[in-house]
Amino acid sequence: MDSLSVKEEEELRNAQIKLASILARKARVEASLDLVASRHKLLQLAEDRVSTLPPARNDSDPSAATVSSKTKKGRGTVTSTSGVGPRCGYDERLSWEDEKLERWCEKDHSQAILKEELPLDGRLDDGTPMANGTASPAEGASSASPTSGGGNGTQQDAPLICSTAKRRCKRHADWSIVRGADFEVEREAQTQALSRLADEERDAAILIRELESIINIRRDTAQKAVARKKEEDAKRDAELAALLARGGTAARKASGPHFNL
Repeated sequence: MDSLSVKEEEELRNAQIKLASILARKARVEASLDLVASRHKLLQLAEDRVSTLPPARNDSDPSAATVSSKTKKGRGTVTSTSGVGPRCGYDERLSWEDEKLERWCEKDHSQAILKEELPLDGRLDDGTPMANGTASPAEGASSASPTSGGGNGTQQDAPLICSTAKRRCKRHADWSIVRGADFEVEREAQTQALSRLADEERDAAILIRELESIINIRRDTAQKAVARKKEEDAKRDAELAALLARGGTAARKASGPHFNL
């Protein structure tokens, strides 16, 4: 094998290694995109669930209005306290790290939630019972009872939902908009990365095909040259043998018969 062929073989191996690396990176980015899609779905489900949560009441809120009115007979008053409103409803899964969320997404129960075959699970962090039947420890559920948090844990394992009144929760202010924007930025970054990797994969595949073609042509040419040389050597040997044969016959004829006197 000549030096050019050795160089091309080495370039081919390097190109194949590079392609394998690109494919591995591409698989990781695709997995990240799948995770972003799961985050988007969880966000949508959490947004939809807020209106179904038990309303928050904070009687200690100084802004709550107290209205007193006399009864018909004027013998007393009925006092009502306002301040009832929607809860924050932020689901802690929206902040989970990738590995933790991946483990959750792998569960059959979680897949059913993401496909909307089951309602979004969870428990309010103040122990208030959930209207959709998702029990909390405050309801006296046994720690051995089935959980809504993954299908094989306890009630205490169920993901937490922020129970603070929406208008008073500073920690998760505008969480739907903020997390939605975060997920969209991540999705766009991963999409661009996937596009770049697709270009790199195409270029690497083209280079591999070109190198394989060149190597095959060189190998075929070399094999034909070897075969041609063998034919030429065989022909030369045959001609030499014929020449030697003719030379021996001529020598015998030239010597002629010998007579003893």
